[in-house]
Amino acid sequence: MFEINPRTKSFSKSKIFFIKLENFVKYFFLIFVVIINFLFKKKSLYTLDLCSYKDTRFINYLFFSLKKNFLFTYNIDLNIFALIKQVGIKNFLFHCSPNFKNKKKKKLKLLINSKKKFLSNHFSINTDYFSSLNIKSDKIIMPYYLYPRIYNKNYDRISELNKEKKVFKIIFSGSTHKEVYGQFKWTHKDQSPMLNRNQIINFVTKEFNTEIYYLKNNDDFQNAIRSKKNIILSLNEGLVKKTKSKLSNINHLKFISKSMFFITAPGTGMPLCHHIIESIKFGTIPITSYPDLLYPKLDSNLCLSFQTLSELYTVIKKAIMMEQEQIEKKQNNLINFYNTMLSPKSFYKTLVLSNFEKEIIACNDHDSAKIFLENKLHN
Repeated sequence: MFEINPRTKSFSKSKIFFIKLENFVKYFFLIFVVIINFLFKKKSLYTLDLCSYKDTRFINYLFFSLKKNFLFTYNIDLNIFALIKQVGIKNFLFHCSPNFKNKKKKKLKLLINSKKKFLSNHFSINTDYFSSLNIKSDKIIMPYYLYPRIYNKNYDRISELNKEKKVFKIIFSGSTHKEVYGQFKWTHKDQSPMLNRNQIINFVTKEFNTEIYYLKNNDDFQNAIRSKKNIILSLNEGLVKKTKSKLSNINHLKFISKSMFFITAPGTGMPLCHHIIESIKFGTIPITSYPDLLYPKLDSNLCLSFQTLSELYTVIKKAIMMEQEQIEKKQNNLINFYNTMLSPKSFYKTLVLSNFEKEIIACNDHDSAKIFLENKLHN
């Protein structure tokens, strides 16, 4: 696994050994966490049976959306460890319980990509997200989400960042690892190739070289402000882990919240990236090549869009020259759009209105991209 992953294949044998040793110790600790969980008594309005948990990218958003009113139950098997690592120890202890302790409870049973006919006592999720964007009224689309671990403990905290003053014009913050992001392949509806992250950022650094300030670390915000440059970039060319980034995760989000525009380039194996949701949440106008791949779609009131490099050049110039009144109008539109369409609170409200009886379409990142591309190939 380490040898084929572009992020870790350069690790030495000794480093790989200590990583495996660390993981071994963690599993013993997690066994202790599970035993402690058996002792907790919990009350809830509803119960969602996760059964034998299947690791998913959307579980953090789903968990956060439901946890005030739901108890999550699980089977006793090795998949419990993946659940704990994904939702965090605190969430697991306070909001989860083993099925053997909850036999008499009426439950909704979580089904993912099940071929069974939909039943009222099932919480059915379909991860064929990209094929389902032209949604029918009998389905619910789970909004795309922030970086998943944010929902474990920092989501309420980052809402304070909406109060940050917008002091930067255009920014980008994220990894530009050549091998990881350079292999991305996707097409627009007109079948033209979608630009990958490296193509976008390389073009910006070349065409707007004199207007760029390169952010160095967490303490460099004031220097970036004093530079009075129109474009501020925080690039992590060799990034392997988020913990090794030039900016901490919170400062990355603070950086976005302090900007008027954000260049939201595609991810690795699929076009959607958590950056676009981060931008929308903080009222930072996305400059994006995939406004049609969110649900609901982004229109010109919410973003600046492009497909080609020449269009990218045009929209960046447009962003630089945009009047403050127009910027603030788009920013207000974005915050309202997030609160009413994308937030965990709005998603839960939609589920309640449906009485939890509609199939849910969710993006499971690379797995959803794989399903879409395979379907496209066979059709």
